[in-house]
Amino acid sequence: MKVFYNTIISLSAALVLLGMVKFSPPLNEPVADTSRVEAPAQYIIMDVSGYDAGACCCGKWADGMTASGVPAVGRICAAPPEYPFGTRLWVEGMGEYVVRDRGGVIKGNKLDLLFESHQAAKEFGRKDLKVRIVE
Repeated sequence: MKVFYNTIISLSAALVLLGMVKFSPPLNEPVADTSRVEAPAQYIIMDVSGYDAGACCCGKWADGMTASGVPAVGRICAAPPEYPFGTRLWVEGMGEYVVRDRGGVIKGNKLDLLFESHQAAKEFGRKDLKVRIVE
């Protein structure tokens, strides 16, 4: 019986691979919803740098608060005014950040990511990265 079962399984796998039989997932597994196909994400290349909330980066504004009035902690970024406070941005290799701050030199395609320390911000440096708005 075992040989017969293995032969059936092998034959079924071969038919699926050859495209002669269409595989369908078991009833208890979710099936992808293809009724809503999303458009490809639109990326822009931005000049991304790091900053921290200390005096080295923020000067006289180093009070631990962002321009939007929230504490400078977490996954926050400083972006140009074209990006309203609260906008969620996905940054290549870094993940998702929320626009909560502004900066004197943050104009055009520049973006500043908040780091916990000045050393971490310096180590990140400045990079041209893909960025997109998270809907």
